[in-house]
Amino acid sequence: SGRATESVVFRFDGGPCTYVCRDVEPTETDGVPFVEASMDGNALPLGTNAGQVEVTGSDPLKVKWPFAPTSDATHEFVVRYRVDGVVRKLNADTIRWRAIPQEHDYPIERSSVTLTYPASAHLIEPPTLDHEFESSSFPNGYRLTTTDIPDNQEVILTARFAAGTAAETTPQWQIQQKQAEAATARALPIGVLAGLATLILGGF
Repeated sequence: SGRATESVVFRFDGGPCTYVCRDVEPTETDGVPFVEASMDGNALPLGTNAGQVEVTGSDPLKVKWPFAPTSDATHEFVVRYRVDGVVRKLNADTIRWRAIPQEHDYPIERSSVTLTYPASAHLIEPPTLDHEFESSSFPNGYRLTTTDIPDNQEVILTARFAAGTAAETTPQWQIQQKQAEAATARALPIGVLAGLATLILGGF
């Protein structure tokens, strides 16, 4: 498992605005448990009032920051959560992470994605984004920067490590996915025969 820290700076043009929210989808993970959240550098207690953070659900994890009505202002919102089972076992230990979700009804001027990993993990090649980006490296990490992301466009980070160096075990979601695919493959011949029988009867 790993840890994710999301820091978003919103510039509110007009208003008043009274909250922002973030839904973290656990797709292709074993879960995304909440750790903590803050606003403008101040850690927030759990709650539903201004100055608190409301956390509900797990699929998705819903995080909501209520605050006093504000207009024409800039604020920073941070959420930290754990990401369990994020390293998938293929011919390489692979991370494929939606750094920016698909649903956001506002353009994003600039986004910086930072990936850090333990010294024991051997990166096969520099990580990439599926959007034009620039990258820089530092010990056991990379920072990838991209700009001008339109409304409702996701950005996906991909990083590949030598097999067995980024995670020891296969995540449960991937095991379940393989089992479902195998069950579908076993049932397919029966389905094809049933379809053929239906076609013959229809011909009669």
